[in-house]
Amino acid sequence: MLPRVDEVTCEQVAREFDDRGPGVCVARISGEMQRSNPEILDMALRCARDVGKPEEVMVGMCMFYSLLLTQGLRLPKGTPATGSGSLQFSLPHVRAHTRDVIVVQIERDGSEIFTQQWLSSLELDNPQLLQMAHLFASRHADYLGIMQGFVLLYACLESEARAEQSRLH
Repeated sequence: MLPRVDEVTCEQVAREFDDRGPGVCVARISGEMQRSNPEILDMALRCARDVGKPEEVMVGMCMFYSLLLTQGLRLPKGTPATGSGSLQFSLPHVRAHTRDVIVVQIERDGSEIFTQQWLSSLELDNPQLLQMAHLFASRHADYLGIMQGFVLLYACLESEARAEQSRLH
């Protein structure tokens, strides 16, 4: 349901972070999340605070979100992720209900199983996005905490995209 991030998009987003600077990019993307996806912003901020070094961790969370958003904008009109009449792509707006369902799933299955299931999904459906997450998390002391944050964002976005798709049909 979410766009599959490719190498060109990874390079484009990395170049933007290098050229504009992480602070500018985090401010811009956080503002976009505040407007269009406040639940995702809240989850990213909580993860960043929980694992420590919140300013650094938010760079990765914003890059992750930006990769999905940028890839979606690069999709040709009419592809499944954009729809046949769509002129502009946006990531699904994650509702509090979707977040609550994911939290119940984590509590039911345990964070280890939940994380492993979604990492497998990322590996299969979005390997470039997984690679970005892994490379970013491997530079930090709390690798697992950061990866769980990425997985939570992805799970909520993917689950909401599926829910939106089913509501349309």
